[in-house]
Amino acid sequence: MKLERAVDILGSLAQPTRLMIFRLLVMAAEKGMCAGDIAERLDVPKTGLSFHLKEMVHVGLIESKREGRSIIYTLKKGRVREVITFLTSDCCHGRPELCLPAETETVEALVEAERIEPLSKEALSGKKTLNVLFLCTHNSARSQMAEGILRTIGNDKFEVYSAGLSPGTVSKSAVESMAEIGIDISEQCSKSTADFMGQVKIDHAIFLCSDSQAESPRIYPYADQSHQWRIPSPNSLAGKHGSALVDCYRDVREEILRHLNIWLGIND
Repeated sequence: MKLERAVDILGSLAQPTRLMIFRLLVMAAEKGMCAGDIAERLDVPKTGLSFHLKEMVHVGLIESKREGRSIIYTLKKGRVREVITFLTSDCCHGRPELCLPAETETVEALVEAERIEPLSKEALSGKKTLNVLFLCTHNSARSQMAEGILRTIGNDKFEVYSAGLSPGTVSKSAVESMAEIGIDISEQCSKSTADFMGQVKIDHAIFLCSDSQAESPRIYPYADQSHQWRIPSPNSLAGKHGSALVDCYRDVREEILRHLNIWLGIND
């Protein structure tokens, strides 16, 4: 990538609204978003948003395509990869991996992690009840919240469970954040994966953190399909961003709901 092109792209991101659009489209991955949804999520006027989208298309950071009456915007992954390569290719004598912490993720990795495959129409319309198991390390927050949400919005189509590799106790903050949207998980309790492996036939095992996925070989014989949804821990969010813990639980709750809406084919 030429210097001038890199400057154009990085300059385009040096503006709060465009940076938020970029992060939102990273989460949307290849599905993309229409301008109306972007404006609603970011709470920005559509007229101003149009200017920012055109600027990002102009520098080659995003691209657009028409679907019916809507124009869908998606991240131009190839261009992002070029920028990352441009910034790091000469680092540490050509070994950029030495410059980044092991846990640092590229934009490309984030896009892959956010790719959620919706359930098929056949699975959703069939008569079979699907057993879904949400997995996390302690089964104290994320998996408990996901269990409560799917049990509420999934109607009678799903039997929903959650479990942890090292079960603890259900987080009080998780209970309170769910109560805010009318879902009561106060009677739920933390459970071990051992309570399910070989005991319940699981149609879909959904991992909500990397620690639980590390133990996934134990899941495969007992689950038809497994999914990885990279949902951040509320406690880690509070530590990284200095936000109030209650706000972090709300953010995680909304992210779980977003994932489930996509998985179930429910429009926002």
